[in-house]
Amino acid sequence: MENNRFSYLVSIFQDRLMPEEGYLVGYAALIQAYGLHVPLPDVLSVISHKHRQYRNIEWQIFTPRHKPEDSLIGHLTFALKYEGIELYLLKELFTILDANDLAALMAEEPNG
Repeated sequence: MENNRFSYLVSIFQDRLMPEEGYLVGYAALIQAYGLHVPLPDVLSVISHKHRQYRNIEWQIFTPRHKPEDSLIGHLTFALKYEGIELYLLKELFTILDANDLAALMAEEPNG
């Protein structure tokens, strides 16, 4: 499986100014890592250095303790847990992923 780096320290993502600098997580990290050309979800997530969790119109800000493993499964799990289900985004992601890699991920966590 390709070893991507998913989360980078940023202050803007696709013309969306973040309320504070942080690491992209969940769907934003997957869109960035795989170069997905999809409509952005209404609310994206970021991990801040600060220990304060809040939400505004376009961003959910999470504390460092919420930071997922920097991998496909880590960010996908985070997205499904905290951001809900974005069917079109998931369809596009699964279209570009290798079927063998997906099967390996499912075998690692068959009940996840």
